[in-house]
Amino acid sequence: MSYQDRNPQGFAETHRDENRKFENLTQLLLILDQFSEQAGDSQGKFVPDTENRRDPSDGQKPLASFRICIMFRQNNTWQGTCEWIEERETACFRSTLELVQLMDGALTKKQK
Repeated sequence: MSYQDRNPQGFAETHRDENRKFENLTQLLLILDQFSEQAGDSQGKFVPDTENRRDPSDGQKPLASFRICIMFRQNNTWQGTCEWIEERETACFRSTLELVQLMDGALTKKQK
């Protein structure tokens, strides 16, 4: 929903309509890890309502929406794909840090 001082705030939602609010990067990563664990295997897909996603508290449209697919969990990190929905751009990531850098690049670009 927002990205003030490189601090993401928004909602993480699974394909099963599980919805969790996060107020910083640490919360987001822990939520994604929990969603991935709940998937019951090494794959977790996080698919938001990409066109109409809004903060239920204020009706605001999101700054950006991402579809994150964690395909593997190896060496204590994630590998998968990250799709920036609004721009229709997809990139692969080989680590959680690389995922964070992809989202930071997109959000920084969106703010300009």
